Amino acid sequence: MIHSPSAELSIFEERYSEAGLFRRYARGRIRNFWNRQLFVAMAAFSLSLVVTPVFAFVALPVIAVTDALDCIFLRRLLRLYPSGPISHSASREMELMAGLSSFCVSVAVMLAIASFLTPDVVIVMIALSAGGVLNALLTYSYAPRIAVLRAGGVVCGMIVLLIYLFEIAGFGTTAVVLNTGASVMALFLVVVAACDLHRGFVRRVKWQRNMLRRGVELEAAHRSLKTQTELATRLSKATQSVNDLILIADADGRIEFVNDAFVRMTGWREEDLTGETCRDFFADVAPALRLEISRAINQHEMLRTELCLKDGDGDMRWFEAEIAPLVDRDRLTGHINVMRDVTDKKQKERELEAARLEAEESLRVKGNFLAMMSHEIRTPLHGILATTDLLERTGIDETQRTYIETLKCSGSALLDIINMVLDVTALERGRMVLARDPFDPAACLREVVGLMRALAEQKGIDLVLTLDDGLPAGMLGDAGRLRQILLNLVGNALKFTQEGQIRVRARRKGEEMILSVEDTGIGISPDRLEKIFDSFAQEDEDRGRRFGGTGLGLSISLQLIQRMGGDIRVESRLTEGSTFTVTLPIAEAELPAAETAVAEPAAGAFEGIRMLVAEDNKTNRFLLERLLKGTDIELHFATDGFEAVELARTLSPQLILMDVSMPGMDGCEATRTIRCGERADRPRVPIIALTANAFESDRQACLEAGMDDILHKPIDRKTLLAAIANIGMNRAAA
Repeated sequence: MIHSPSAELSIFEERYSEAGLFRRYARGRIRNFWNRQLFVAMAAFSLSLVVTPVFAFVALPVIAVTDALDCIFLRRLLRLYPSGPISHSASREMELMAGLSSFCVSVAVMLAIASFLTPDVVIVMIALSAGGVLNALLTYSYAPRIAVLRAGGVVCGMIVLLIYLFEIAGFGTTAVVLNTGASVMALFLVVVAACDLHRGFVRRVKWQRNMLRRGVELEAAHRSLKTQTELATRLSKATQSVNDLILIADADGRIEFVNDAFVRMTGWREEDLTGETCRDFFADVAPALRLEISRAINQHEMLRTELCLKDGDGDMRWFEAEIAPLVDRDRLTGHINVMRDVTDKKQKERELEAARLEAEESLRVKGNFLAMMSHEIRTPLHGILATTDLLERTGIDETQRTYIETLKCSGSALLDIINMVLDVTALERGRMVLARDPFDPAACLREVVGLMRALAEQKGIDLVLTLDDGLPAGMLGDAGRLRQILLNLVGNALKFTQEGQIRVRARRKGEEMILSVEDTGIGISPDRLEKIFDSFAQEDEDRGRRFGGTGLGLSISLQLIQRMGGDIRVESRLTEGSTFTVTLPIAEAELPAAETAVAEPAAGAFEGIRMLVAEDNKTNRFLLERLLKGTDIELHFATDGFEAVELARTLSPQLILMDVSMPGMDGCEATRTIRCGERADRPRVPIIALTANAFESDRQACLEAGMDDILHKPIDRKTLLAAIANIGMNRAAA
């Protein structure tokens, strides 16, 4: 039966293992039992003729019985352990049995012929003992411990014989010494011969094992070579079928292999490419990138990059390239370059980038347009509202007062629309910055409900506020934007509720504040719920015309809530009402000490104040003059930034109202110039910005220019006087 080299090695190792050698010893000993008995019988018969017949009748049975017992034990052991390792106890039993049997046989033989001792017989006995030792040691390679024990048993018998010769038989000392020397010499020769035989056995086993192991290694190498050949074949087929371009070059950069995709892309034949240098092929690559590729390969590093190469038609195409060095025992043997055509992807990226830039430009233009329109609308609106404020202070009858109130309401509504559009733009452009200041949430809610209560009473609607006890005393956030959200929600509820009630509730749930606005209004249809937070969304055109509004309030509220880290949801049923629920995270904060309210400036409070007003618009200059009439403020006007800088230097005003948008030199530039001209011995003059621009970025620009406060147009008398008084108090405190 033909076995593989690995199987033959396994069989060999089993055969020449300790247990395998012992089994071979046992089988051989059992197999040669009758041969041994025949040899012993012949030897006994020969000795009985020479010495005495007693030897045959005494020694032969003892030898046969002990040998038979030994074979019985060996057969039993083979039956118990047909394969695998043999237990330690069983091995010790066999070794003990072998030693005892050998000793008994030796002693029996010696004693059987002891009474007929002559020098010739002693020599024969020494020779027999040496032969017994040699016979025992011949099995040393198979069962070393048993061989040693058997030899030891024979040696013990010889020692017994020598003692008998000296003590009982009466041999002289010389004879005993000579016999002992002969015995030792015979044993030495036997041991030397046995050792040579064992060394030969060990060398033969080692040689056979090495040969078998080489066969196994050759078999493994053959399998590995076969596997690698099959793998190389599959890889070659795979590389030819993929769309990626694959190039393999040697350590000198000469091309060794290219796949079909590479050939198709370049338009060159494979035999034309093979042997060419990569430098020739990548001539269109930027020198810096070529150096980077060379550095990565030489430093045994993988490199991912993008390459722009010419195809067979001369067109430039983009590729994503992965360049990996091929290293064998730290020695560079070449590199592999896998490239994927990403020209279409690059084109889409360019289109997306162009679309992004176009969208950003559109947003920028839109923002600039809205900022300009805000300024252009706020400026005349400032004139309208300020004029109505002045008219209210004149002697007018009730009819005229009604007309003026109508003008103020219309102007305020227009201002609200402008502010909402600007809020949407700021949110879209990410330019809205939320404050993080401590505020009282309960006070904020009471203020909103208080503002809306009069409108609710006009419509005959109950506006109920419920504040749970668990609300925090202070929160960190933007109180103004929270008021805006609540005003939008409560305002919407009032707009679409004709009768019944509106319930506003605030409660705490864990680390969140839950705000809900529930009304008994007309409700929202299910198909419109998902779009209710879209910009300019209305329930329908009829309702939009009936109830008014731009549809921006809820959209702005949603974006503000999300910027605050919260969420809003709505539940509604037609004709039954709606419930808006806002969830906001709670960041508790300690409220600062309450500030003393600023009293309305008394008459003459501004007496002696010299104020410079920089305003290019004639109407605005007239309105500011009329708004400040009766305050005893000494007013001076500048019509542009240059004049404002000059008057600030010559007049040394105590306060400057600076319009931001002026021709020539704008308000920010004029402020910077004034700040640069101020010296240590000259007090810093407060500057309040007047602007129709409402973006946060515009506010920051004013503050960075050195202004102290900002007033947004349109401005009424109360707001203007409060700002002037506030500046005065701050200066007094300083």
